[in-house]
Amino acid sequence: MDRELLQAISQIMDEKLVASENRILHRMDAQKEELIQRMDAQKEELIQRMDAQKGELIQRMDEKLAATEEKLIQRMDAQKEELRAEISSTESRIMTYIENRVESKIRVLADGYQALSEKLSRIDDMAQDIDEIKGSMAALEAAIVVNRNNIISLQQAQG
Repeated sequence: MDRELLQAISQIMDEKLVASENRILHRMDAQKEELIQRMDAQKEELIQRMDAQKGELIQRMDEKLAATEEKLIQRMDAQKEELRAEISSTESRIMTYIENRVESKIRVLADGYQALSEKLSRIDDMAQDIDEIKGSMAALEAAIVVNRNNIISLQQAQG
């Protein structure tokens, strides 16, 4: 009987252990589900906070980029003005150089060209005069030849 009693106790204990085990497993499953739900809620909350921080970060980056862009534009405008001033100064120096050096040389060339033009005009006039003189000389030579022939004829007739 002791054996039967031990077996009965063992069976009761096994049943109670199984029941206890089932309750523990059931509780663990419930706690697991609750833990998963809390983790999901925390994950969603974390995602929302990260999205909000991302938006804030993007906004701050946009503000910093806008400020940097404005500074760059101001620097570029200042450099542009410096370049304009430098170009204007260089242009003034070039114009002064042209006025002082190039224009005087151009005037000298123009004066030389004008003098040369006047000489060429006089040479053209002289060429016309020479042509007229050549024509007169040819007429004189012809008259001299005629006169010489006349003189020779006269000398032969007198003689």
